[in-house]
Amino acid sequence: MSVYQLIYVSTPNENLKISEVQTIVCKAKFDNEKIYISGFLCANSKFFIQCLEGDEKVVKDLYGKILKDVRHNNIHLVGEREAAKCSFEHWGMGVVLRMERHFKILKKYMVGGEFNAYNLSYDECLNLLVAFSKIKS
Repeated sequence: MSVYQLIYVSTPNENLKISEVQTIVCKAKFDNEKIYISGFLCANSKFFIQCLEGDEKVVKDLYGKILKDVRHNNIHLVGEREAAKCSFEHWGMGVVLRMERHFKILKKYMVGGEFNAYNLSYDECLNLLVAFSKIKS
């Protein structure tokens, strides 16, 4: 059975605190399990990168809510597609905050010594999120 995946990148509101992101993720884990959504979020002070997985209509509805969320801006849809299986099936919503602490993972996606999530392709975003999901921090 296939699953619908959607990946987006955005910029956190400059006033958003890490503790607020942690609260959002805790609520998302609870809410997502009820609607059979899985996913993973990587964040730092400059970028959010998130993959959502599940039923296509449910994922698109959730993304519609994300587009209206004032806690971030410059929301860019990296892509969406049917996948053969979930990449984050064990996560209601997994998260790595302060992703800059994991330089070994990030350096693969840097250009000229800089990491810019907006320059990543769909597959690069997915591979980055999967790599972060394996460290479970």
